[in-house]
Amino acid sequence: MSRLLARSVAALLLILVFLAGVICMIPKHKWGPIATPVRAFWVTIHEDDHDQFIEKMKSFAKENDFSFSATQVTPDKRDIMIDLRRKNLIITATNPVRRREFCISIDKEVETTVADDAVNALVKSLESFVPGLTEDPNPEKPIGSKSSN
Repeated sequence: MSRLLARSVAALLLILVFLAGVICMIPKHKWGPIATPVRAFWVTIHEDDHDQFIEKMKSFAKENDFSFSATQVTPDKRDIMIDLRRKNLIITATNPVRRREFCISIDKEVETTVADDAVNALVKSLESFVPGLTEDPNPEKPIGSKSSN
């Protein structure tokens, strides 16, 4: 009986070692964060400008070489998430708290560097498409927890 127990324990240890090796070989971004926050903004739109806001974000994406996708996240068509991506940056716009208030976050991929000048130029371009941005002083908070000024 003790021999069977010893073999079972040895087999279990071998399986655990194998699984640990497999996990170590999986790229980091598969199980960890893929991006870190750089800047975040809030903008309030008029309820009638919802579709226009989406079109402005689409135009911004096109001018700045981002891919564009907009996803309806609830049955209400006004609850959306806009996702813009390019090689080293991800921009997300969502209205998690109120349908008229959008949080726009600019994140960089974890293992890349993005020059401040490049981010500043991108923000300037974004402001030309979406006027009225208010910068969030703490972009590392979870989306939806607006800073109190």
